[in-house]
Amino acid sequence: LKNMEKNNELLNGLSAEETIEALKKQYGQIYQVDMTLETTDEEEEIVTYFFTKPKAPSFHRYMKNVSKDVTSAATAFVNDNIVPEQREMLKEKIKTHPAITMALSNKLGALLGFTDKIILKKV
Repeated sequence: LKNMEKNNELLNGLSAEETIEALKKQYGQIYQVDMTLETTDEEEEIVTYFFTKPKAPSFHRYMKNVSKDVTSAATAFVNDNIVPEQREMLKEKIKTHPAITMALSNKLGALLGFTDKIILKKV
């Protein structure tokens, strides 16, 4: 939470805990994603984003479009599910770190069971 207080524009004078409680009250269950982004070879930036759990229609759109354009599908999927208060902040970060949407879409998909941690064996 200290990272969130240091690096998050969403707080608007609230503590990290107060911000999380306000988001939960407005959106129900939310998920916090902390990402470490490389800004230079020696420096890193930690960013925090909040998402609602993806709904099936959002995931279906993602799966429908991912074969046509992976980056655009990932960006749309992430934008569908980020809390609206952070949409512009994320849009600005995408300009300097365009692959961020790929990483975020993978994490959001995992909330729906989209994972590679599956064991298949002949028995």
